[in-house]
Amino acid sequence: MLRWLLLVPVVLSAMSAEEFCYLGGSFDVGVEALYWKPTTGGYDYARDMRPGVTDVEPLSPDYDWGVRIGGRYLSELWCSYVSVGGLYVQAEDTARLRGSDLEVAFSDGGTFEDVSARLQFDYWNVDLKGGLYLHWTGGIAFHMYAGALYADVVERQKIRADETGMPRSIFRQKLEFWGIGPQVGVGGMATWWRCVRVFGEVGFAALIGEQRTHFLTNEQGLLNDRRFGSTTVIVPMLQTTLGFATSLAISGVIWTLGVGYELHHFFDVFRAIPAFNLGSARFLRNVGFAGPYLSVVAGF
Repeated sequence: MLRWLLLVPVVLSAMSAEEFCYLGGSFDVGVEALYWKPTTGGYDYARDMRPGVTDVEPLSPDYDWGVRIGGRYLSELWCSYVSVGGLYVQAEDTARLRGSDLEVAFSDGGTFEDVSARLQFDYWNVDLKGGLYLHWTGGIAFHMYAGALYADVVERQKIRADETGMPRSIFRQKLEFWGIGPQVGVGGMATWWRCVRVFGEVGFAALIGEQRTHFLTNEQGLLNDRRFGSTTVIVPMLQTTLGFATSLAISGVIWTLGVGYELHHFFDVFRAIPAFNLGSARFLRNVGFAGPYLSVVAGF
């Protein structure tokens, strides 16, 4: 329930620091359309075991839509700002394979004739930042920030497998991490003609939270339900942004349109069961999300 109460997302305003500080204080709100995909993750859900055939069928989600909304206040006091917000992204992939002698991920060794699979990622992110703008020369400015970040990342794997004359088999694995921790970052911005900007930012976070793994199979009527206990871990996270923006004042409101590319990468975030080697120990996996975005911001 906490993740939904905290889901009040963030926006990066592209107005220059000079404009904000000259105004003596400004408040802006906005929304971003995200078109992201998982940069890591995915798995092979089936293998064709016929003699002389080496086909492996993978699942890997492509780009899908997400959203980020939020607000920020910038004060003339040391040209400082405070922002609050977050995002939500979901991506999934489905596939189906028919044939004979199909080996399925997470199976104890049986073969099947008809296999369908689904892979889904869900990513929530909520943050609070406070920062300062630092002028260098002309239209060049830098900024630094510190704050707190909450993230929840979930991966769901599901396979259905059928064999003539046998009950349907189901294989599921759910991997989840949620955590909260400090974050810091730095960025730079170049401004031309007071309304065109190019900016970049890099940030790091150390999230303290829980890893969970739930593994469930029902293979031809034989149930195997394994819930691994939560493990407390520290997950490093990297964030990078590169973007372009332009602004226009209409009836006292400064509208900013921005486009860019962003990456969020989590290190050792999941502890997964090997798809085709159930007897092996769980292993650590990285997961990342990246893609372009389009933002619209209203400054008051």
